Amino acid sequence: MYWQACAAKKVYPYNRLANDKSKVWWVEDHKRDASGNLYITEARDKHLQAGFLDDILKAFEQSPKLIDLVAINILERNFPPSLHADILEAVELFLGQGELEPIERQKRDPKFRNIILAAYYEQCAICHYDLKMNGMSVALEAAHIKMHAAGGPDMVTNGLALCSTHHKLFDLGAVTLDGQLNIRVSERVVGDWGRRLTDEFHGKPIAMPRQDSMSPEREFTEWHNDQIFKGVVAE
Repeated sequence: MYWQACAAKKVYPYNRLANDKSKVWWVEDHKRDASGNLYITEARDKHLQAGFLDDILKAFEQSPKLIDLVAINILERNFPPSLHADILEAVELFLGQGELEPIERQKRDPKFRNIILAAYYEQCAICHYDLKMNGMSVALEAAHIKMHAAGGPDMVTNGLALCSTHHKLFDLGAVTLDGQLNIRVSERVVGDWGRRLTDEFHGKPIAMPRQDSMSPEREFTEWHNDQIFKGVVAE
């Protein structure tokens, strides 16, 4: 749900763990197909189990803060910040069990947000939301099109000014941009208010930045189409 746009199956993590060479976890051995993947029916019927190796579990037990460090590292390297809290809640992992030591985070350009918001006239590129309080934008964020965790650069052509709601929807793959920079909405979006927040903008162009040279690059929008968007982009 939080990353690749391809259909997910519950057996996938077990296939990945079984083929991983890092010697961190164990997976029960069961019959596999020609590609080395588990048969879903057999895995379900036999209640397939997997977990960390004993040495890893002992390390976590002896140093609870190590769990936090590993979790933060995985989030930083694989997911946009807008989804971190949701992912932690989904797996019922609550950080702060031990005093954290500083970790090396991926470097981000501190000027990125200001550059993006200025480029888009301090309004959401999708819904034109532009609330300000005491002269400061509220709940307006600078989103990466190709996420920073996947190597997306802190460039204006890889950014969009989005309200906090559409930022999260964009990072989840509920919306994307086609080759003409028109907004596309996934057919998976459901709910009355959910559709109101998206359907109104489907097929419409984004609010363009101040200069054509600041417009999103096709390289980045195509990456988002292929890797994040949970739907089909019709050109």
